[in-house]
Amino acid sequence: YERRLQQLNELQHRHQTIDPHQQPMEYAQSCLNMGDLHYQLGDMEQSQELYLDILKDLLSGSGTSEDDGGNAIMQEQQIMIAQCMHALGAIHARCGEYDEASRWYKESLKRKKLLSNDNGNGRASSS
Repeated sequence: YERRLQQLNELQHRHQTIDPHQQPMEYAQSCLNMGDLHYQLGDMEQSQELYLDILKDLLSGSGTSEDDGGNAIMQEQQIMIAQCMHALGAIHARCGEYDEASRWYKESLKRKKLLSNDNGNGRASSS
């Protein structure tokens, strides 16, 4: 527990040095990491708040065209969105909110399947 608290303090200090406008993906990853540490420490409220905030930011910035040359960044963004959704599912499951957890897990899985199909690793589904 003490080690996780120390890691969180170090991460928060580094997080403050990241400019979200200049380094949006690094900022998003930092938020994901802090959300994970809050989850591990049992602080579901703070973890959920971080994941929801960064999810909102990622979704609002994910409107880039796939053929604009930023495909790698867009894919990274989509992976982070799926990670946020999965983490929100884990939070709700841990809190006994299984219907809400299932909703987040299903949405995360749907996005991961789309990414897999986009990368040529799967077939487009008819569902």
